[in-house]
Amino acid sequence: MKPNPKLVAAITAVVSYIESEQAVMVDTYVKDEPNAIQRDTSFQVWALSGRQTHMHMRSIMQMKGLHGVKFRNS
Repeated sequence: MKPNPKLVAAITAVVSYIESEQAVMVDTYVKDEPNAIQRDTSFQVWALSGRQTHMHMRSIMQMKGLHGVKFRNS
């Protein structure tokens, strides 16, 4: 079975476009932060927990789960 030349050309164009976009992003990232390669990229559990808590409270507020509740100062 012979490959369709138009399909091959389209796939090649898309792949080259994606690669060029990635190259631009890498160049921009490295230029903006010279020490980006040595940055600690470990998983930050506390940051994730905080974001999840905020998203949960927002969804409760949107569902009006807290409307009418009186909070007391402890």
